[in-house]
Amino acid sequence: MKLRLQLMQKALGQRFNWPALALTARILAGGQSTLMIPHLEAPSLANLDLEALKRAGITGLVLDKDNTPTRPYEPRPEPEQAEALARATALFGAQRVVLLSNSAGGPDDLGYEEADALERSLGIPVLRHAQRKPRCLDSVTAHFGVADCSSLAMVGDRYLTDVSFGNLHGMLTVRSSPLTMSGEPLVVRCARFVERWLARLLRARGVRAPHHVLERHLRLATPRAAPCVR
Repeated sequence: MKLRLQLMQKALGQRFNWPALALTARILAGGQSTLMIPHLEAPSLANLDLEALKRAGITGLVLDKDNTPTRPYEPRPEPEQAEALARATALFGAQRVVLLSNSAGGPDDLGYEEADALERSLGIPVLRHAQRKPRCLDSVTAHFGVADCSSLAMVGDRYLTDVSFGNLHGMLTVRSSPLTMSGEPLVVRCARFVERWLARLLRARGVRAPHHVLERHLRLATPRAAPCVR
């Protein structure tokens, strides 16, 4: 209960993410509209064909927290997502599936108490970072020991933070549907509505995800209509 309250309190600090808002302005101006479109979409982390991602060349996963492995502000994963996390760590390695949250491990997480607690409850590393997405790439490159992030997949439910962050830095991006809207602040629900509307508008105009070097390998690994989705 204490951790859940901490998570909800931290949410108040991330309602206005100024770097993300600046990136949104650039997307709306038309110069970087492709950043908002994911390479793949899936109902949830549990629906991803992780084996196909690995065959295509993905070597690690970067996960958002709320509405990806867990419900909003909850420290423990849903049973299906816990099973998916276990499959992912078995496949990629215990240190190659990480959580990148704008709250836990971020600038508002004093002493990284929240990050420590989530590591215990989720069983995966929570990256520490001084700035919120999309300005925390250094925590990802330092953890994975890479300069090029093209072999990493970013998985999250938000177009304007998770997807845009991954695309901006050359990752393969997977947008997962939110597990639930229950418990989300009104500001987040409104932002989500605008994001979905924007994504539909951009797709209707023919905007696609940025080219990724592994796209061809994904098609070869999963010759189905919805690659890498179970």
